[in-house]
Amino acid sequence: MKRLIIVLFLFMLVFPCILLQAKNKEQPISRLDYLWGSKKIENRIWAIDSLDLEQDGIDEVVFATRDEIQIGNFLKKKFKSKMSCALPSNSKAAKLYSMDLDDDKRDEIIVTAILDGYPYSVIYKLNKKKCDVLKSGIPSSLRVIEVDKALAEKMALSIKEYSESGKAKVLLSQLWSSENFFTGNVEQVAFQDGKIKKIKKLKLPWNTKIYGFTPIIFDDDRLEIVIQTGHEKMTMRELKGKKFKRTWRSPRKVGGSANFLPATQRRVLGSETSQIVVFDLPPISVRKDKALGLLVVNQTMPVYGIVGRKPYISAASVLGFKSDEVLGFVEKINSVDLPGPVIDWMIVTSKDVPPQLYVLVQEGGSFLAKDTTSMIIAFDLNSFIE
Repeated sequence: MKRLIIVLFLFMLVFPCILLQAKNKEQPISRLDYLWGSKKIENRIWAIDSLDLEQDGIDEVVFATRDEIQIGNFLKKKFKSKMSCALPSNSKAAKLYSMDLDDDKRDEIIVTAILDGYPYSVIYKLNKKKCDVLKSGIPSSLRVIEVDKALAEKMALSIKEYSESGKAKVLLSQLWSSENFFTGNVEQVAFQDGKIKKIKKLKLPWNTKIYGFTPIIFDDDRLEIVIQTGHEKMTMRELKGKKFKRTWRSPRKVGGSANFLPATQRRVLGSETSQIVVFDLPPISVRKDKALGLLVVNQTMPVYGIVGRKPYISAASVLGFKSDEVLGFVEKINSVDLPGPVIDWMIVTSKDVPPQLYVLVQEGGSFLAKDTTSMIIAFDLNSFIE
């Protein structure tokens, strides 16, 4: 009798999982439409964004190598640089964003960098094909997110003005603690009087990393925070009362990043240890009408603990999840296998062109090799959100 009870109990635990797996298998997985690929860029690019340099309504592409910023366009799929900005004090770039910080209708360039193992962010002002450093040595990691009015109100963000498309950019900051990277509060900040000034602390799940979350809002005005750090299962958390509760978790591990730099951890009594700080690639939320989706990078990460084995990424692709009333989010689309690790990405929109996803890929053998090149691979977002 006891054995029968145990068998029935185990069956009750396993049967719902079997049903969910069967339902997942029934979900058709389609292909993210590939549009075009750029010619190889003979450099290792670590970050990408865009801005309207000449105020002509045409956005230029902005790249960051470890040592400089490149601004230009793709002509016949080949990148042609218009200007460059050197990073100060031998700092090394890791992330790059564009945003109008001084309300002059022209975007500044914001770079998260590392100098001698510590955060060293830089803000550039572009003047007549010249780079002026507005502020350097900012001791925190910076990030720019784009929100609409509904999401801004739900997160209680301070927004001065929305664009014609109903969006606004928000500058975020997170300090490093004396013992770890990306710890403490993620804060909305502003650049005022030559200084980074705190506006407010964001309400996020405990231990949220600045590059490890994406806020999304559902049709029922429900705010949830997508958490994706490292090569782990993606989770979603909702604020219930005073705590964030997990409402969904992806069925398999996703994410992973090849963008890392040497850094320093400071311990008690002043001791220091050399470490590696990894800059994750947050998921991208995509909405069209009532359709809500998440794009996430999927990289096959190294196996640890094998003597003589160097870290590498053996395969990379882009996955798309769509919201589902029963399962939360369901994997609906993926890209072709890419020729190297995904380093960064951005959504490009234009009046005459359907929305595209620009994916920055490094290729050429091991991503640790010095001869590694970079390229942009463009995908049609309509193949995902329609």
